[in-house]
Amino acid sequence: MAVRVHAEIDQKEHFLIPGMYIRGKIHTESESVKALPEEAIIIEEGKPYIFMAHTRQESGKMEWVFSPVEIRTGISSEGWVEINLLAPLPMNAKVAWNNAYYLIGEMKKGETSHEH
Repeated sequence: MAVRVHAEIDQKEHFLIPGMYIRGKIHTESESVKALPEEAIIIEEGKPYIFMAHTRQESGKMEWVFSPVEIRTGISSEGWVEINLLAPLPMNAKVAWNNAYYLIGEMKKGETSHEH
């Protein structure tokens, strides 16, 4: 969709010349959406996933555990992607904001090491 807009720009000297084009965004009132950075989402076997993170005690040490959660994606803009949960996350759930490809790789590596 394209909208023609006319704008008057203050203090344009030394920044703009006649005939120059600019690109902008028009923000409108709308509902907010849940979104995560693109790096938080992985597509695996045609389905999008994010990773929920929680801690556990293992051999007296705290370690992070990441669990894949299937989602549906919506619109994306400037590196952010709308996410729609298939089921609500637990209260105060933590979600990984990046490295989804690394996390899925580590998860698969762990699965193959148990097959021997």
